[in-house]
Amino acid sequence: SSKKTATVEAELSKKLNISWADARDLASYARGRLGIIPGDKAAEKVQREAILEAAIEADRQSPKKRNPPKKKGPKLSPEERARQAKIEKSGKKMSALWDGVQRNARYGYVPP
Repeated sequence: SSKKTATVEAELSKKLNISWADARDLASYARGRLGIIPGDKAAEKVQREAILEAAIEADRQSPKKRNPPKKKGPKLSPEERARQAKIEKSGKKMSALWDGVQRNARYGYVPP
């Protein structure tokens, strides 16, 4: 098949909403339970569904930490993203400048 299937780990991490590293732990545990030797791609292809089921079952017994939902902002064009970054940067610059002015004022320095 020319369509590339997601790795078992990628699929688990998406399906269970867990980190990729946790998904890898579950997948390797599941492969072990099914007696699949690490790196045996052929057996993995044949047993793919069984691996997923075993991993999901393992997660049910001792749940992995769920990923917090991603903060989805509106999709911005590259130009708009650059503009936002510029605004943010200048905001930081101004607040740093203002902090400096206030700090100086606290020590009795008043600009001429």
